[in-house]
Amino acid sequence: MESPDPSSIVSRVQAVVAQTFGLPAGDISPTSGIGNPPAWDSFGHMQLVAAVEQEFGVTFPSYKLSELLDVQAITAALNELLPA
Repeated sequence: MESPDPSSIVSRVQAVVAQTFGLPAGDISPTSGIGNPPAWDSFGHMQLVAAVEQEFGVTFPSYKLSELLDVQAITAALNELLPA
């Protein structure tokens, strides 16, 4: 299986963030994170993690959850989990 294109992963993560918080995809950037958008609070974070896991077919280790603070961190974590 070919590894996903990194820019494709970022775009997909941004789309999941937008969908999870009911925002236009254009409102989400690689630096969007907890508190921006405002709905990305502690509860929203858990909803988002579940949505990202479902979208990519992965499960984040529990110790990683507190590190997934923005789109860039989620993308980096996915790059570690997805097949190379």
